[in-house]
Amino acid sequence: MLITDFELNNIADILSVTELTDKSKVYRVEKENINKILSKFYSTGYTHLSTIIGYQSKGTYVLDYPISTSDPNFPNLNTVFVRTVIPSGNTLSMNTVTNIFPGSDVYEAIFG
Repeated sequence: MLITDFELNNIADILSVTELTDKSKVYRVEKENINKILSKFYSTGYTHLSTIIGYQSKGTYVLDYPISTSDPNFPNLNTVFVRTVIPSGNTLSMNTVTNIFPGSDVYEAIFG
């Protein structure tokens, strides 16, 4: 069963939820909580990490983890983004997510 908005809105580790123009949701979390939130999504059916997107914006590093489900019953909820923002003065380092998404080391290698 896919995670519901109610469940996600009641997870204290989610800082904010926004919506993109295509209705995809973006869940912003602290970098220390990225694995906890990704694990929660994985356990509810979001089992595919398509890439890791990293970019600089307004003095910060932004990392987006687009994850999706293959459940055909939820075509409009297929992809969500879990985002973390790191001030650019800090060291850019993240915990691995390979324990959640096997094979994601290919995407993590880009960040060294």
